[in-house]
Amino acid sequence: MPPLKNIRKNFAILSDDETAIIASTLENDNSNLTLRDKAVISIAMYTGLRGSDIAKMTVDTIDFERDLITLEQSKTHQKLVLPLRAVVGNVVMEYLKKERPKEVNIQRLFTHLYDPEKPISPGVIGKIARRFFNKLGIRKGECQNGIRLFRRYLATKLLRNGVTPRYISEIMGHISPESLNPYIDADIVHLRECGIDISKYPVREEVFDV
Repeated sequence: MPPLKNIRKNFAILSDDETAIIASTLENDNSNLTLRDKAVISIAMYTGLRGSDIAKMTVDTIDFERDLITLEQSKTHQKLVLPLRAVVGNVVMEYLKKERPKEVNIQRLFTHLYDPEKPISPGVIGKIARRFFNKLGIRKGECQNGIRLFRRYLATKLLRNGVTPRYISEIMGHISPESLNPYIDADIVHLRECGIDISKYPVREEVFDV
């Protein structure tokens, strides 16, 4: 058998049960999350933005009047415009009104809790996600329990809902449609539809003995 090319592991993705727990926690006012962390997780889950892009968001990134999120992506340097869903806009507005200090002199949307003049880094965004997952007991102790899980969740959810790959690539901010291939490989629901029924083919039992 010739060697296989382009071997890659499938992405770890959130299960339906896990996403239900996450959504319920974000909707619960008694979740004990800071408004900053709640806003970060909501943005990650419902927009699929990279952690680096969430970290560099400014107070002007979100247009509440037009319900839009507009930014230049850190990875591709391409402009990305996304709709602002109420579930995201509401928690960000609450964070701005109740938690983010109004007297800070920086434009970054998210700042350090104990040093408001200091913007948070992509690394802090990752820590927020891991702390959130650990709090809920989701993927605890696993290496793939960071902010990327939300990006993968959104892409696979859109695929399962029949959204065209081209449109999903636009939402995810991909330059090349091929960047979506790993997400397609993780879409088990549709991959099962491609399975071939071999029950009608004569195959010796020992073939499947391992």
